[in-house]
Amino acid sequence: MFAPAVLCLALFGGEYQSENAATGVQPPFAERAVQPFEPPTIAAAAAEALAPLDARDLEALRGHVGTVKAVRGRCTAAFVPEGGTVVVLNFAENYHEALTAPIFDDHFAKWPGGPAAMERAYIGKTLLVQGLVTEYRGAPQIKIAHPGQALVVE
Repeated sequence: MFAPAVLCLALFGGEYQSENAATGVQPPFAERAVQPFEPPTIAAAAAEALAPLDARDLEALRGHVGTVKAVRGRCTAAFVPEGGTVVVLNFAENYHEALTAPIFDDHFAKWPGGPAAMERAYIGKTLLVQGLVTEYRGAPQIKIAHPGQALVVE
């Protein structure tokens, strides 16, 4: 019986490298080829009519935990942990200073192109995020389940 490493060497040749020592096999999400995704938009006046909270006003956000609110802010980054099971939209360079908006992998299919398309569509844009304000580890968040909850403000 062959050991997996020996079989790998026999089939593919070369030096065996454990997966622990291997470098990444996939490029970062933003560098992958993806289907185009055009996020839904909302006019600035229509966004203001919803009286959105500021994504960086933590005191106001914490006062609305458990209620459905509209929150407006500039998306500064999209964090994708190593497992790739969630995309977290951040509204401040330090995510502890503003709302976060996680999108979990069971909803990725609703965004053509998945996480890479989300990064390209949202980073650097002013968004109106709508949904139930909750807390995760003491920080306010709105979980996003479909593209209609994260509108680009024009």
